[in-house]
Amino acid sequence: MSKIIKANHLIVICDEKADPQDSSKDGLTKENVDMLYQEAKLMVEDLINEAKAKSEKIIFAANCEAKEILESANEEADEIKAKAYQEGLEAGKEIGQTEVEGLKSQANIIVQKAYNERKNILARMEGEIIDFSLKLAEKIVRSQLENKPEITQNIIEDLLRIVQDSTQVTVKLSTADYEQMRHKEGELKSILNQGLLNLESDCTLNKGDCIVVSETGIVTAKINDQLEKLKEVLREVENHG
Repeated sequence: MSKIIKANHLIVICDEKADPQDSSKDGLTKENVDMLYQEAKLMVEDLINEAKAKSEKIIFAANCEAKEILESANEEADEIKAKAYQEGLEAGKEIGQTEVEGLKSQANIIVQKAYNERKNILARMEGEIIDFSLKLAEKIVRSQLENKPEITQNIIEDLLRIVQDSTQVTVKLSTADYEQMRHKEGELKSILNQGLLNLESDCTLNKGDCIVVSETGIVTAKINDQLEKLKEVLREVENHG
């Protein structure tokens, strides 16, 4: 039975060794990344401010309603006490006091519901921010993969190092990556100690995906898997936040 390993490979989307003069050839330059970051930052801030404004409005309305109920309760309490005192009816006084306590309890419930709703609004907004951040990350990653084949090559090299003692290794790539990497087969083969290397095109793979098959097992690195893992980590942080 073959052993399948999902490589925990992190894609480096900023190449510090890249020649600044070549930045115009990149699909996503540093300036573009900064622009995307600022745009994302503003959008996230808008989402947060919108959520806070909406939640504070709910709290304010609840406090106003609770205040009216309490004022009404206090007025009613005074009236009941005065009437009970005049008539000397202790039982009536107790009944009236019970009604007042009920109104106060109702006011407290309204305020508590408002705070719970505020909490829910902010929680939903955190989820939206995470989804937005993931979409932005995917956009940047895929743009870099599209325009920087060296990133894909780095992914392949990392996987080959895992199976470098194998005698027969097959690397499966997307059609686009295969066309770019088949000219790099010699460089890739040098990573293996003595094994044979074969590159194959697989139309089911996306750009940046890589599957390495050898007699020791199968090693995979897929962009969607990595983004999904990132999503799980962010969700876990959100749930424990």
